[in-house]
Order: sequence, then structure tokens, then C-alpha cells
Amino acid sequence: MQPGSLDPVASDRLSHAEKSFTSDLSINEFALLHGAGFEPIELVMGVSVYHVGFQFSGMRQQQELGVLTEATYRARWNAMARMQAEADALKADGIVGVRLNWRHHGEGGEHLEFMAVGTAVRYTAKPGAFRRPNGQAFSSHLSGQDMVTLLRSGFSPVAFVMGNCVFHIAVQGFMQTLKQIGRNMEMPQWTQGNYQARELAMSRMQSEAERDGATGVVGCISRSPTMRGACTRSSTTRPGRPYAAPAAGKPSRRRSCCPWITDDPFRRGAGEPNHRRRARRPRRSRVGGQRFRQPSGVIHTAARRGLFRSNPERIQIGDWRYEVAHDGRLLAAHMVNGIVIAEDILAADAVGPHVSRALGQIVSRYGPTVIPNINAAVEILGTSTGYRY
Repeated sequence: MQPGSLDPVASDRLSHAEKSFTSDLSINEFALLHGAGFEPIELVMGVSVYHVGFQFSGMRQQQELGVLTEATYRARWNAMARMQAEADALKADGIVGVRLNWRHHGEGGEHLEFMAVGTAVRYTAKPGAFRRPNGQAFSSHLSGQDMVTLLRSGFSPVAFVMGNCVFHIAVQGFMQTLKQIGRNMEMPQWTQGNYQARELAMSRMQSEAERDGATGVVGCISRSPTMRGACTRSSTTRPGRPYAAPAAGKPSRRRSCCPWITDDPFRRGAGEPNHRRRARRPRRSRVGGQRFRQPSGVIHTAARRGLFRSNPERIQIGDWRYEVAHDGRLLAAHMVNGIVIAEDILAADAVGPHVSRALGQIVSRYGPTVIPNINAAVEILGTSTGYRY
């Protein structure tokens, strides 16, 4: 189906328009337009379902997604052209109250449906007086009240114009994210992306207005929706109604494939399985010249110790370096100079429950990393602790 062609089903409906009209005008709009010399003819509409192509964009690249911008522009153009064809078939002077809506079509996010709806009107005093120089009916998103106000001011509508831009916002780095936790800071990539998308959309809207011979654009609206599954900025505009589109992807947080095998109450509260173990009597030991109390819990055998020591996650907080197994257990805690103070004991009891939670969360979220001190580790997670060394 060509964008400017008239659908056979619509043609049959429009053939009965002279008998009685249909419109989406309110009572006030109908009365005001009638007083200004316009009569409604028929409700006109255009629809276009468009398949959106794929465009690869790096997470760190700040750029416009040309494929998606072109798809939204073409789909909008097709819908508007078909609505215009229905109005021209009725020999209307114009289309008022135009509404341009879009939505995802079907279950997937690769299809977009654009629908343009308006009311075709005729100037009763002199039919054809308000048509454009090319003989087509004018189109306007203005309401009946705004339309009459515009006419009384000596202006006449020309065409519905818009500009759109689908823009990908770059993902900021991990260290920058850590610096912003708990602070009021501007997001420079989002600010700059909004500026770029807005300027591109505005310039395209103005180009359409100049193409149609207009002296100005009124009633602009800016919208910035996103496509399904997307996290990008898109913006579109038009004389009274801009349209905004979608795009690009956001990485999801990776989940560990290893199940938690622990008695840590924090992880139990998060819905992880609770594996009960029989507590043993606390014992005392001496390591590295320091005397400390061993917690109640299971001491692993040499074989299990070797299993948990394979591929540990290392995290340094202040002067201490920890080795944490993938199942959440603390394998060893060292001073930076290499002195071992604890080995093969439950993390929850080795360094205290609050610090254990911080270690488990940091390793599961960020992997191996270096943090200045335990207070910084707790600040990263947005928690507070009363534990003291």
C-alpha cells in the first residue's frame, strides 16, 4: 500500500460522508468552528505499522541511531500521508485536531504502529479558500478553540510538521559511578545527550516548516519516550506536537551462577537457601602472634579447603586483603605484609556480621577491587555499620 494512496475500505466509508458526518470534536469545538464558518465532513485517519531495523551501538558511544530515527520518521510520514489522502478525497479545506500516536505492535519491540487521526473540515463561505498552494488540505493539531483564536489573529494553518531523533546515551564508567554514590552530581552524558537530541529534532521540524512555506511554528510539544527494552533518549517535535522515539540497550546486572551455601542471615533474608549446620564449641588459637577466638562453625577439611581455594575473589580494604570463595566464604584474611590472621572460617564470624555482609555484596557485585577502608566499602553499598576494628 502506497503512503499517499486511498485504502479501498476507507474509500467505501468516505463515500457515505455526505449523508451524515462523524468527528472527534467536542461540543465547544464544533460550535466555535461552526461560528467561524467551518463545517465538519468526516473523521479521517492513517495507520502505518513499521518494522524497525537493527543498529549496533557501543555502550560508551554517544551518538544518534540513524536507523531508528529513519524508521520512526518513515512510519510517521506514511500515517500522515494516508490521513491526508482521505481528506483530499473528501475535497476538504483542512484537518483539525490531528492526533499522532505510536505504540509497539505485537509482543516484540521491533514493530511500531503510528496512527494519525483528525477531523476533515470545509470552509462553507468559499470552499477551497484555506487549502495549501499545492491544492492539499491543511493539517493542524490545534484544538477548535486554538484554531478560531489563530484565525481571528489573522493567521491560517499550513501543515503539521515535526522532527524526531533517536539518540543513544553512553554508559558511564564504574569508577565514575562509585564517585557519585550518595552525592548530588550532574550526569554530563545525559545532559549533553538531551541537548544534542533536542537540537537535531528542532532543526528538522524547522526544515519541514520552511519546506511548506510557513512563517512560523506554534504549539510545539516535546516528548521523550523510550523503546521497549531500551534506555536511550529520543526526541521529536512539531508545531504544537513533537514526537519522541526510542532506542538502544542497557546492560543488565550479571547474576552469579553459583548458589549460596551459607548460614549468613543476610543472604537468607534475600531468599537464598538456608543450609543448617551443627554448631561446634568455640576454640582458641594463636596465629601470627595474635590470640583470637575462633567462631562456632565448621572447619573445612584439607580437601574441601583446596576446592574453595580454586579461583578465589580477592578484595582489599585498607591494610587488609581478603580472599573470598565463590560460595561466599572467607578463605583467608591477610595483612598487606602477608601475615595471616584468619583462615578457613565462616565469613560472618571471622570479621563480624556487618563487615561480612559488605564483603559478600562487594564481591558479588563488583568482583576483585581495592577500596581505601571499610568505611568506604560500607558507603559504596549505601549501608551503615556499628562494627569497629
